[in-house]
Amino acid sequence: MKLKLVNICLFSIALLLLSCFEGTGPSATENVLAGAVNSAELIGVSSSDIQVYLVEFQTTGMARIDSVVPNYAGEYSFVGFDFGNYGVEASTYSGFYPYYYGFRDGDRNGVFNSSDAILFSSYGHVNYINVPLYGGSADTIRYESEPNDDAFGAQNLGIIHANRVYGDVSFGGFTTPDNYTGDLDLFRFQSVWTGYMTIELSWPSSADLDMYLYDSGGYSVLARAASSGLSPERLYKSVYRDEEFILFVASVDNPSSYIISIRID
Repeated sequence: MKLKLVNICLFSIALLLLSCFEGTGPSATENVLAGAVNSAELIGVSSSDIQVYLVEFQTTGMARIDSVVPNYAGEYSFVGFDFGNYGVEASTYSGFYPYYYGFRDGDRNGVFNSSDAILFSSYGHVNYINVPLYGGSADTIRYESEPNDDAFGAQNLGIIHANRVYGDVSFGGFTTPDNYTGDLDLFRFQSVWTGYMTIELSWPSSADLDMYLYDSGGYSVLARAASSGLSPERLYKSVYRDEEFILFVASVDNPSSYIISIRID
């Protein structure tokens, strides 16, 4: 009898612990929308100065229905809201200086409206809904600086959400199978958050420019755009927060100026 009582007690404790663990996260019958703000790019602002809003888009307009303060890493989540169309916007508190504002611009048209919404018609957990915060220009503009001809001397662009880099290759050259003999431009950077990265390389001349994305050591090619010979070239990559990369740009033949656009959503 004592053995049975002990077994019953142990079974009850196990059920209690299981229920506690299940209660620590969202269930399969709760809507979840989570992501991050680009707090690593902000100057004079910490995550505690930011408010993130869950916005519902309705036929009569849109309304903020919930708000949270992101954690130290800029991450936030909304759990347990109803079915409907939802977007996310964020800002520093009213009257706080410097002032930052941003929203999840799903269609990239610069306007916060229902086309930026995510539809919850059944229970879903949606992650990586990242929200940029802008205090001025939406893009950070940088200029290529020599020497940046190898991985060790790669120009450091820092933490990136949306950057444009203006540069030029002073001369080109290429020998098979994959040896670029002209001016090489390398850039090192980190991703601001977990998401999806798009890199575009454009140039105005008749040159044939290529780009390669390497790991932080410059050893492994993660993505490349080196086929068409026509401007622009693009590459895409899923990224993690604080992941580090090296971007390589070179010309197969002629010198040319160029613009690199890097965006992580």
